[in-house]
Amino acid sequence: MALPDLSVRRPVATVMFYTAVVLLGVISLLQLSVDLFPDLNYPRLLVRTVDPDAAPEEVQEFVTRPVEEAVSAVSGLRQVVSRSRTGLSLVTLEFYWGTRMDYAALSVREKLDEIRYLLPQRAERPQVLLLDPSARPMMEVAVSGAPIEQLTDLCRQVIRRRLEQLPGVAMVEVVGGVDRQILVEIDPHKLLTQHLTVQEVADALKQNNVALSGGSILKGRYRYAIRVEGRFQNLEDIRQVGIFADPGRPLVHIGDIAQVSWFPQEQQSLTRLNGRETVGLLITKEAGSNTVQVTGQVEATLQQIRQQFPELEFFVVSQQAQFIRNSIQNVLSSLVWGGILAFLSLFLFLHEFRYPLAIGLSMPISILATFVVMKFTGVQLNMMSLGGLALGVGMLVDNSIVVLENIFRLHEEGAGWVRASVEGAREVALAILASTLTTCAVFLPIIYVQGIAGQLFRDLSLTVVFSLLASLLVSLTLLPVLTSRFQGRRKPPERQPDFYRTAPVHRTRLRRWLSAPFRAVAGGVHLLAGLIQRLYQWAMQPLFGAFDRFFQGLYARYHRLLLAALRHKRLALGTAVILLLLTLLLGTQLDRRFLPRLNPDEFRYYYQLPPDATLYQTDEIGQAIARNFLQMPQVQYVFNSAGISQSIFQAAELENVNQGVLIVRRLPGSHISPTDFEQLLMRHLPRSYTIQGHFEGGEQLYTDLLGLQAQDFQMDIKGPSYDLLLPVARALQDSLSRLPGFEEVQTNYRPGGTEYRITIDRQEAARLGLTVQQIADMIQARIQGVVATQMRRFDRTIDIRVRPSLNWRTRWSDLTRSVFNLGRFQLPIQELVHTQEVQRPDELFRKNQQPTIELSAMLHGLKQQDAMARFQKLVARLPMPEEVRIEPSGQQREIQASFRSLRWALLLSIVLVYMILAAQFESFKHPLVIMMAVPFGIIGGVWALWLTGSSLNVISGIGFV
Repeated sequence: MALPDLSVRRPVATVMFYTAVVLLGVISLLQLSVDLFPDLNYPRLLVRTVDPDAAPEEVQEFVTRPVEEAVSAVSGLRQVVSRSRTGLSLVTLEFYWGTRMDYAALSVREKLDEIRYLLPQRAERPQVLLLDPSARPMMEVAVSGAPIEQLTDLCRQVIRRRLEQLPGVAMVEVVGGVDRQILVEIDPHKLLTQHLTVQEVADALKQNNVALSGGSILKGRYRYAIRVEGRFQNLEDIRQVGIFADPGRPLVHIGDIAQVSWFPQEQQSLTRLNGRETVGLLITKEAGSNTVQVTGQVEATLQQIRQQFPELEFFVVSQQAQFIRNSIQNVLSSLVWGGILAFLSLFLFLHEFRYPLAIGLSMPISILATFVVMKFTGVQLNMMSLGGLALGVGMLVDNSIVVLENIFRLHEEGAGWVRASVEGAREVALAILASTLTTCAVFLPIIYVQGIAGQLFRDLSLTVVFSLLASLLVSLTLLPVLTSRFQGRRKPPERQPDFYRTAPVHRTRLRRWLSAPFRAVAGGVHLLAGLIQRLYQWAMQPLFGAFDRFFQGLYARYHRLLLAALRHKRLALGTAVILLLLTLLLGTQLDRRFLPRLNPDEFRYYYQLPPDATLYQTDEIGQAIARNFLQMPQVQYVFNSAGISQSIFQAAELENVNQGVLIVRRLPGSHISPTDFEQLLMRHLPRSYTIQGHFEGGEQLYTDLLGLQAQDFQMDIKGPSYDLLLPVARALQDSLSRLPGFEEVQTNYRPGGTEYRITIDRQEAARLGLTVQQIADMIQARIQGVVATQMRRFDRTIDIRVRPSLNWRTRWSDLTRSVFNLGRFQLPIQELVHTQEVQRPDELFRKNQQPTIELSAMLHGLKQQDAMARFQKLVARLPMPEEVRIEPSGQQREIQASFRSLRWALLLSIVLVYMILAAQFESFKHPLVIMMAVPFGIIGGVWALWLTGSSLNVISGIGFV
């Protein structure tokens, strides 16, 4: 191979090449985006359709079913999951990995356009949204320090706009707080006296709040526009609006029959930090942005806002950046320590600094060269790519060690450093090329792994391959150049070139005179280096002697063991096979998970009250739980968010006012394990309330970003109807709760609250000339009110709501006895309708157009495979209708698919390694001998996992591959 010869003959060019690599590597490193995981092209779309005030049954029948049937024909679709709630249809489309989601979204929109006119008229146009798990809020901030209404205005009008202007920030959602509205609260008795309806009052307000163009006029040579300005400027303008009730009767003003005032809107969410009401900010970054960098910009902007508004207090409740920093710092620490240990190992064997230093240069140069390739191939800096570098850091010096050892051997045999460098590198070039390609063949098949494991470990496999190829190039080019300079001062050549023999004598003298100071400095440095070398040899000689004696003893014992194994081949082989079989048996007992458990400092407790609970009852319960948590000395703070979250990605978590979440932060430095801390939190839950809840620990961030379920164990119960599914789900839930190891067992079926169902007497309505729609509108106006129009205030639009007084609206009996104005006639509503109290479902859940109930649990001290075995035994004992099926869901399905893909990757790696070895040895038999020893390598890995209590997951699986 000509690379060593070329590099030694052109040392300056070689050094300049690697200097450029180092420079570009540093620049690339500074420009690489930093995130926790690679950009996952998660194949999932959400079709969101709003059908205002429709019941879940109506939403499922008239919205969800048509959408499901339309999109089921889209190519590449794997699963359809639908949720039908009051006024909302959510249909999640899961595609196979590798599907082009831009084309899939286009196909879905085309299918939805075909059924647009089959949906109810009141339904909004279906929205198609790409569900990117990495687009979840990267940062949650609690803002306090001012009255809640003023604080809400500041967050919406100032803080949110400032943050959304930052590069990399996609959206800032404001949760909690109070929005103001103008309330026109009508006296029902005065309304009846004046023979008016709520809708007539709303129409009068709407018709008197306009700004229209009046055309234009010519005045001389100029044209002037005319504009009629009639918009409300203040509350008095609203009070002065007149309503003509009947001809011949006096004019009625709004102020005569209603109170007009500023009034807070009905809250849908409420947030508190340590019991103090706050306004929450959910900050989402743009796709592909650097999470750590964007977080730094947000924190700097919040500091500037704090200087502008000193009364405000900002508290970062949760952020991904700190978790990312800690994770990447751990990987970088492993990488650095791996490099240091490799250098020290070489130093102990070679007894000199310059040899391991030359080899040690191959590590940082190879890593910087890898950064350059990462920049041009789109691989970002994340835990997986850095994990690939940490995994390969020990292998980066292997090629250099082989080359240096061969160069050192040739030099000891009498060859000069230059010839030894060239010939030594050339002799082993093919061997280290084959070795590097063999290692690359192990990691490259990972890019063919399907599913989320393939998306995750693509960056890891590529960085390992890039770094190994870079180390191969360094060992064949830069290392020979460095070793060729070990000889010190060169001997003058026997014959100088003609140019120097014919040069004038004074030029030689001038050169010597100019170089004299440099020679003096060089001589001083050489003298100092020699002194340091002698001191170093004197100090390190005992260490070298002790290490040599230890290694020689170890080598002697290994030699005797090898001779004994060769004398008793069958015994040695049988022992190894038995140990391998025991290891495989032990491997079946290891806990199998998709991802390893974390050591979190943050826990989330999701709680839910009965369906009829109000937001303020939910907040009250949340405060009680938070007070109990704050009594624990290990708790730093508790953040409570009660009510509905408007975020698409949290819609399934906080979907009603009877639900809430508590974010509990463990005090830094507290010496308590996460498991014990979670158990302590559970013991501090108040027992006097009827609530359901579950904890989510550090894996929540992983599962959020990867789009997986946070529960350890999850199954789908499917059947033709909920009447069949509910008894089965309840029986399984009760039985599973009694099994040891299963905790927080629950289903996603939520019984709805009580509703008063009004049935309209169609014959009586027809006799009076009324339609069902008119009667429904009148009832809605009496209860909920009507947003008549809006008033502009600076750059804000404020709703003007018309409704009867609050006291009249709080009693159902008052509504049934109320009277409607029909022109000159007054009609009691109870003559038109019949009322019935019924239980409504909270949500209707379907998978692949079949009713489904999800059964989930958290596992404590129980392995995944053991949990599945116990569950299957439980199912076998229970009576089960034939129409009901039970299938794995969530992480169970992903675990099975990922391990299947990893097994295929392992098989492909074995085939490629065999092909490379066969090509190297020119033999079909010798590679088989080598590869027969490969399975015995899992012995150490499995026993290490068992001794450390670790699980068998996709990350440890990559280590085995």
